[in-house]
Amino acid sequence: MILMIDIYRNSLNNREFELLNAIHHDTLSKLKLNVLNDIGCDATTLSNQLFIERSNVSRTLNRLCRNGLLTKIQGRPTLYFDKTAVAYYFPEVFLPDILPLNVTLLRYLEENYAFNIRTGHIFANFFGTLEQEALFNLTEEAKAALYYPSESLSLLLYGQEHTGKREFAKRLFAVGLNRRLFPNKEAYYYLDCNDCSESTSFSKTLEAILMTKTTRKFIVIDSFHLLTDKEQHKLKKIINEKSYFSPQEKMTIRPNCMFLLLTSEPSFDPSQFTDPFSITLDMPSLDQRTMKEKLLFILSFFQKEADAIQKIIRFSYNVLNCFTLSRYPRNILSLELEIKRAIALAFHQQVDQKSPINLTFDHLSDNLLNNMQTDTQMIDELYHIYHLLTSPIDKNDIVLMPNQESLLTRFIEKNILYDRNHLPYNKLLIATSKESTDSPRELVRPLLKQFYNKKLNLQQLSHPQLVTEIQVHFSSLGFDQSAALLNGLVAYFDPLLSNQDDSLADHTYESMTAVTQACRDFLSYLKQQYHFKANEHEALFLQTYIEDALLIAQNSRPAIVVVTGTLPRGEIYTTFANSLPYTTKVISMEAAQLLPHAQTLTSHLKRLDEGKGIVFLINDDVPKEVLTLLSTYPRDYLVIDKMTIQTLEKVVRLSDNPFNFIEDLSRALQPDGTCLTGGPDTLIPIIKQDILDKSLVFLNPTKIVDSAVSVFYAIIHELQMAYDDSLFIRFLLHVSFMVERMLLENCLTYQNINLFINEHHEINTVIDRQMTIIRTTYNIIIPQSEIAYITEIFLDGK
Repeated sequence: MILMIDIYRNSLNNREFELLNAIHHDTLSKLKLNVLNDIGCDATTLSNQLFIERSNVSRTLNRLCRNGLLTKIQGRPTLYFDKTAVAYYFPEVFLPDILPLNVTLLRYLEENYAFNIRTGHIFANFFGTLEQEALFNLTEEAKAALYYPSESLSLLLYGQEHTGKREFAKRLFAVGLNRRLFPNKEAYYYLDCNDCSESTSFSKTLEAILMTKTTRKFIVIDSFHLLTDKEQHKLKKIINEKSYFSPQEKMTIRPNCMFLLLTSEPSFDPSQFTDPFSITLDMPSLDQRTMKEKLLFILSFFQKEADAIQKIIRFSYNVLNCFTLSRYPRNILSLELEIKRAIALAFHQQVDQKSPINLTFDHLSDNLLNNMQTDTQMIDELYHIYHLLTSPIDKNDIVLMPNQESLLTRFIEKNILYDRNHLPYNKLLIATSKESTDSPRELVRPLLKQFYNKKLNLQQLSHPQLVTEIQVHFSSLGFDQSAALLNGLVAYFDPLLSNQDDSLADHTYESMTAVTQACRDFLSYLKQQYHFKANEHEALFLQTYIEDALLIAQNSRPAIVVVTGTLPRGEIYTTFANSLPYTTKVISMEAAQLLPHAQTLTSHLKRLDEGKGIVFLINDDVPKEVLTLLSTYPRDYLVIDKMTIQTLEKVVRLSDNPFNFIEDLSRALQPDGTCLTGGPDTLIPIIKQDILDKSLVFLNPTKIVDSAVSVFYAIIHELQMAYDDSLFIRFLLHVSFMVERMLLENCLTYQNINLFINEHHEINTVIDRQMTIIRTTYNIIIPQSEIAYITEIFLDGK
């Protein structure tokens, strides 16, 4: 594709070249300023700038777009930006020829980077991803062999002991599994030649693997240098000819498999194995890697130990400096032993064994300190990395918390893996010293320092620029943190403004006012675009569902959402979610979080689902009212209320067929499907007592249900619709929580509200008129956004 673009560039006529050059400079200037939300140039502007007729400009731009040089953002006006300029700044992201209506480049990059980080970078925390790093070429060549068309090329990996060759094999297989090059996890076979005795010869074991019925296999053969010459010759022949004759079956088979041979033999000569291996890779030792790669190893091992011993581990950057600069004669094994030794000594010496483990110089071994390197270049490289770590932090300690996707993990994925100044994932806070990372206000202090470190002249910036700047900063944290951080940011500024505190030196009262207002503007933007509510926990809950549905929609597969009353740690549900062949989420929730926003959730999932279907798996400890609500979802939503081992096995087995998954699962789990029926006389007491009485804060359930029931029957009579249990339940629940929201002045927003009303004007008008009873009873104003959600309920029932 790049070659074709270059060829086409060379054949441009003068007008095409002039327009492309103008758009290239416009795109490049906005990329340098990180103005990703406003990127693109329209035909009218170009026509005025270059004095070319408007119609000719449009035709030429469309032609450049068709030939892959530009990307078009649909809308009024239609915008164009230069693909090659954006690809230089964001090489990991595929850029389409056309972006849909209202999808800016920033939004597209956010969605695609989030997807890449979660599904594409299997080598996170372990391998280099930038060209200057020791493992970059190795991982690129390995993935090239894996992605080879038709069937993967086999690899030979050699190097010193304990350099991570086996872990490399596992992660390479995970990449292939993620790309669907292998059918499932059972396609991974590991054969250690150290374990092959005379009774279990290598040939017999390999034949058993090759004769299995897996469509495509990934076979790792460790310490293959221990094989006899005859066995090595036989293995080479199988790999070279891609066929195997079975003496027992008396037949020749052609196994579709990728071989990865590992060896740590010091005298190994790779030149003897160029046939049949077109790619042989030398795994560098730990001391041959860059400071950044060593730092990844050390932080990852400390995090692993914090998870294993269920303790908080705290240490200074000076201690981390000693670990990073030291040499390790036995590579990862030596590093792991040094880390465990230091933690064990610190734990033994602390007075209160329930407090965090504090590592100091006293806990480091003489061997570790004596092996420290003093090379100036290494220290300078390490200083640069530490600057990324420490610049947003007032403290000097790193704190690793057990059993959580900590800020350390986010830093590794979004900063070290994407260490380019022009990316929005820049300088992310990884830890604080004494304060809890759960407090939004405490997270704000270092973030403010990071913001001001850019030395922006805030008084010269207009409001839109401020909002864009802050949006870029906070997008690096992911929207799951933005609401809490922005609320905390505003809360932190308000006392400063009221006291005119000058603790943030060199910044005026007017500057802080401007930043506060900009943060509030951006928070309003989040509320409007992503349905954030005043309660940050409800906002995060909804956002989790929406992001998951979006990822699933990108995968074009049905969604499976596992709902548990309390999130289990290390139990079968987590394992189950990780074993499925597409994105899933284990979510801990309470009825009070789900019920008030049920209709919003339904609307978002329906728009993103596009008919692929969603399955809710419900654990036994989930409240009954949640089960009642979920049973009212449309037919392409399947609710299973008994999450047994047998149920999970059926889901995993049937999930390989995404096209008939919902139907197949419904038939296979017929006894497990749940449904709430019985007519209004049966349902009204259940809704009042089991759901509304427990969930409404101050409304009288009987009063609101009586009012809503009369409105419901008036609506279905005027719309000439038949009564339906599901319709009845969803309407009563939504209206009840809607009234309580209106009394709190916390209404929902609805995207593209005018377009929706125009498309469904008649139904919307009927519902709006009949809701007068609710308005007068509670003396409230019901906005059109709330009416639109009620309209959707009746549209689903038609």
